[in-house]
Amino acid sequence: MMDNREYKKVVNSSSEFFKNYCRSSYNDDWKLCLNWSSKWDIKDGRYWKKWMERLKTYILGLGIGVSVFDSVYTTEFGGNGNLHLHSLIYVDNNINDVKSNVWKWCSNKGSVEIKLYDEDLGFDYYMSKYLYVRNENNWGILGLEI
Repeated sequence: MMDNREYKKVVNSSSEFFKNYCRSSYNDDWKLCLNWSSKWDIKDGRYWKKWMERLKTYILGLGIGVSVFDSVYTTEFGGNGNLHLHSLIYVDNNINDVKSNVWKWCSNKGSVEIKLYDEDLGFDYYMSKYLYVRNENNWGILGLEI
């Protein structure tokens, strides 16, 4: 078990990785922050990987001028014992169209909150803070198929 100082170091390093992944991959910042809780009982992170891949396919197939959809996402167990998802999303065009379509697609599958990314608000840290509390909490990157 990590002590508190080690834990904070790991969380901060994950946070920095999440923040910098987009810059190093696209020379740009993230565009959207997504919090998503399913209306179904979810205990396995593979469920969220599948739904994020489907979300990517949906957005790219809309014909709204988006050719890149990438995401770093983490899963986290909530107080109800189910996994929910936090995600940073990058798209190359039409951010407001993407935002409304992500909300529309996700909202019929559960509760969703989607905001424009603001580097100063620290969403990358928020995504990391509980990542290492349980082994079942995990993360992935759509662009790298991790």
